[in-house]
Amino acid sequence: MTDLLLWTDIETTGLNEVEDTLLEVGMRVTDWTGSNVAEPFNQVILPSFWPDLRKEWTGYAWNLHNKNGLIEQIDDLYKLEQTNKDMPDWGHRTLEVWRLAREYINVATDMAGDGNLMLAGSSVHFDKRWLSRKFSPTLFDRMHHRIMDVSSIRELARHMNPELYSNEPKKTTDHRAQHCLDDSIRMFDYYRKAVMGVRSNHDDDE
Repeated sequence: MTDLLLWTDIETTGLNEVEDTLLEVGMRVTDWTGSNVAEPFNQVILPSFWPDLRKEWTGYAWNLHNKNGLIEQIDDLYKLEQTNKDMPDWGHRTLEVWRLAREYINVATDMAGDGNLMLAGSSVHFDKRWLSRKFSPTLFDRMHHRIMDVSSIRELARHMNPELYSNEPKKTTDHRAQHCLDDSIRMFDYYRKAVMGVRSNHDDDE
């Protein structure tokens, strides 16, 4: 039996899963020490109405993703698709990314075997809500119903142990999916060691 964590992060045009658009999906499978047990999953999504969206999109999320290179990457995907109209699907449309994500989750679930695969991340209920709506409401059905939410641990520490909270690792992400996962796993490792007093496989790297 192997209990595993499926770390998940998404990047979007805004906070409303009904009106806004999904742009990037990142996933990573680790054990409960935060050590990778599979290759990471990362897909940038090319929205079907990208030229119109790009013209109308403004505000905080636009500035953020323009700075971190995500918009430029989507632009490149759009140009590639436009210049290769006779080529097979490039795998960056929402439907194709959903299929790839579903396959990745199925493989991770099989890796857990009789153990549990639990969704993990920072405020990961947000990511789950988005993916359930944009991809499929059954996407996470094979996984454990509980969630390993690092943000909840941080809030508990902030109220119950301010000193522990004040010494937590600083966030370094530029709001690209894999970088956000790096921060979440680093934060998880910090609190896991501080609260439980256990060594991490990452200790040898420090």
